[in-house]
Amino acid sequence: MGHNLSLTYYTLFGNRQHCSMTLRISRTPLLLVCLLLTCQACYGRRLTAKSNRSFFIKSRVVGESQHRIKRSTNYDSDTKTVIVNSHNAHRGDVDPQATNMEFIYWDDDLADMAQEWSDGCTWEHGNPDNISPYSSVGQNLWMGTGSEANQPDPTGAIDGWVDEKEDYTFSDNSCSAVCGHYTQVVWHSSVAVGCGVTFCPTVAFSDFTNAWLMTCNYGPAGNWGGEKPYTSGDPCTECASELSECSSNVCINCEENDDYCQDGEENVGENGGENGGENGGENGEENGSLILRPRSVIMFAASLTLLLLSAK
Repeated sequence: MGHNLSLTYYTLFGNRQHCSMTLRISRTPLLLVCLLLTCQACYGRRLTAKSNRSFFIKSRVVGESQHRIKRSTNYDSDTKTVIVNSHNAHRGDVDPQATNMEFIYWDDDLADMAQEWSDGCTWEHGNPDNISPYSSVGQNLWMGTGSEANQPDPTGAIDGWVDEKEDYTFSDNSCSAVCGHYTQVVWHSSVAVGCGVTFCPTVAFSDFTNAWLMTCNYGPAGNWGGEKPYTSGDPCTECASELSECSSNVCINCEENDDYCQDGEENVGENGGENGGENGGENGEENGSLILRPRSVIMFAASLTLLLLSAK
């Protein structure tokens, strides 16, 4: 008897994989493989969440310098570099290419705001009232369940946001699903980023428990209504500054970012990860994902071998 077997699984890096096949097998081994897959899938269960936009807020007095209590982001200097490199790698890899894509750098003020928001363990967008020195700030959120002892790789969240490009059409600036996180990451004039992350035993406005909440703020904000994230054409032909040079399709002032320019293309995205991510914000939807870990894949292969042998 023929059976159609379709499997969707997630790797350790969060990449969704699919496989399907038709097998001529008996009922007994089919029951065996179903039991094995069920046990292994339950072993690797992880909750995910997805929202549909990033947004910006304006300060009460544009340009007014205000006092802010300095906070220490939970990201160390190496991880900050990873976050910056991952953003710039994606910004330089847009399709079609950008004439005016600016290098994005780490900003401690944005990171302070982001860390303060993450520390609140709230499943919605927001920032402190004081967002100086910026007049507008964009924001992307990520949340995923896990262990407090294992802080997640931030490139997983960034890659998850960028995956939204599959639903974005540059030519007519349209989106078939969720695209706001991607367009914020590659918004040409958002030249600064700062992120914070917190482990939350509980999260307000969410059923999640034991979850990591990551906030990334962008200055100035992107996602202005009706505008495309950048201008298409030959890379770096419309840089904002005459002092800019072109490094990996991104406009950069090498006098101010000498280390980045020296490393060139090898620096950009060298620490890029392959994690899947979860985006946070208003109008969010929650769902469950089943993850088959490497041990699960081995068990699946062994079970499949038994099935093939019994089919003979």
